[in-house]
Amino acid sequence: MVPDLGEIVETVRLVRWLKRPGEKVADDEDLLEVTTEKMDVVIQTPCAGMLLETTATAGDRVSVGTQVGTILSSRKRRR
Repeated sequence: MVPDLGEIVETVRLVRWLKRPGEKVADDEDLLEVTTEKMDVVIQTPCAGMLLETTATAGDRVSVGTQVGTILSSRKRRR
């Protein structure tokens, strides 16, 4: 999901993915680059696991809060 980047940012342009579907990702690892009218931002993973899919590609404009990919978490559930 594209995180909130400040109260005036409503959309971002996806610059590039730093990981491909099928690749493992670590917690807080750099995942994708986006740009706004005023800044370039690297978005990090919210959890460790595997990037299953991406739903946006380089050049796409997406709203803040939009899910742009899916990560299968490697965290184990506690019983």
